[in-house]
Amino acid sequence: MAYKFFVAGVKFYDLGICIGEVQVGDNLVIIAEPTNPYDSNAVRLEFASQKRNEQIMVGYVPKTFSASVSAALMVDDTLEAVVTKVDLSAKTHLQLEVEITSLNDREIRETEQNLEDFGGDHE
Repeated sequence: MAYKFFVAGVKFYDLGICIGEVQVGDNLVIIAEPTNPYDSNAVRLEFASQKRNEQIMVGYVPKTFSASVSAALMVDDTLEAVVTKVDLSAKTHLQLEVEITSLNDREIRETEQNLEDFGGDHE
């Protein structure tokens, strides 16, 4: 499972406050919002700002993926949101790209790759 997307709603939240601090490879905090009045599957993304010493809401997982990510959060506590692109010169809605993956899935892929690299048979 992997979802790669530009963070939704950034112009309505506080990405502008911290965009100069966010770097590729940074982790964002993933927070389900089941009581969100617009989308019961909403998933909020926050950046842990070192400069401000606080969590800053940067936007949401796009609605296209929110139901899947929300469901995954209920069964997998190893989800991670990693910044894959920061483009200060882009239009606001294209400034922050993120990929959400499961650490469990990554460990499985790495193990399979290691087996292949060492000529092991994993079937």
